[in-house]
Amino acid sequence: MLLLWLGNVIFYKGLLAGQEVSRKRKHLSTEKISAKADKVSTPVATLFWKEWKLFMRTPVYAMNGLAGMVMVPFLMFMPFITRGEEMKEILLYTRQPEYLMLTTLGGAAVALFTSSINIVACTSISREGRTFWISKIIPAPAKQQVTAKLLHSMAISCLGILVTVTALGMVFKLSLLRLLVIFVLCLLGNLLLNALNLLIDLLRPKLKWNDPQEAVKQNLNGLFSILFTFAALAVFAVLTVLLVKAGISEWLIYAILGLVMGLLAIPSAASLYAMAGAQYKKIEI
Repeated sequence: MLLLWLGNVIFYKGLLAGQEVSRKRKHLSTEKISAKADKVSTPVATLFWKEWKLFMRTPVYAMNGLAGMVMVPFLMFMPFITRGEEMKEILLYTRQPEYLMLTTLGGAAVALFTSSINIVACTSISREGRTFWISKIIPAPAKQQVTAKLLHSMAISCLGILVTVTALGMVFKLSLLRLLVIFVLCLLGNLLLNALNLLIDLLRPKLKWNDPQEAVKQNLNGLFSILFTFAALAVFAVLTVLLVKAGISEWLIYAILGLVMGLLAIPSAASLYAMAGAQYKKIEI
């Protein structure tokens, strides 16, 4: 029902891959025209909103990018919502003080997984298809365009994090502080994964397609994205186990995990920006 409502509200025919429709014309007053003329927007902000609008105007992109982040948390937490006897016992255990750290870390892993299983970053360039030539000639450096795509990917990931964090709060009754910890850890983790996924699409974009579905459903970059996500979760899980066995305090564990994610995200983003200019020139349609 949520996806149906979203479809009715935000999906409409738009411009992508040569599909054009007419739109209603608005008559602007002199004051409104002056206000719009005086309004200054940075190139990155303009490119960001272009990414957002084109993404939402194409149902197949929006559905593949948003559906998993909404449905997966719902399906994962459904057994807890139905409240069977076994689930009631599990919930009682997870709310005990001695298990709160495990609940928080487990919740962070779930939130990172659900918010990163989307096709937004790993198909960001591929979705442009044959219109990519426009990106090559517009007066905006490749770094600014890549920044806008990364910010757009992070915005979508943030929506996924918020959905899962809300579900965790409702099901496990976690405190706001713990929910904030989960949100920050997932934000840093998604920065790392989105930078890597965007780098993948920068190196091997799928621009030759006849239907928008081919750009996302027949794109191996999506598989690579999932593999990166599982690999990252495995690395962070091993690191967490080692920290727990070393007897490190709970809040220091959260700090170390966040620091590691942030440090790994820096070279990933740096590599993305370093290759952006050369790759944009190299890509042929």
